[in-house]
Amino acid sequence: MFGLVVTADNVLLKHEARRRAEIAALRKEARMDFARRGIMPTETAFREWEAERENGRESTADSAPS
Repeated sequence: MFGLVVTADNVLLKHEARRRAEIAALRKEARMDFARRGIMPTETAFREWEAERENGRESTADSAPS
């Protein structure tokens, strides 16, 4: 039982570390975009940027030929 708990904990820690790295990379990309556009990087601006990015992905996926 102990080994199962330790393994599950290690897997969870690795997943959380990967997720934090993904979020950090996304925020870095957003900060660079904000700097280019002269926008103050706030949480609200980040959420709007993320929504714009998702909408852009959806529109390119919709217009891609099947």
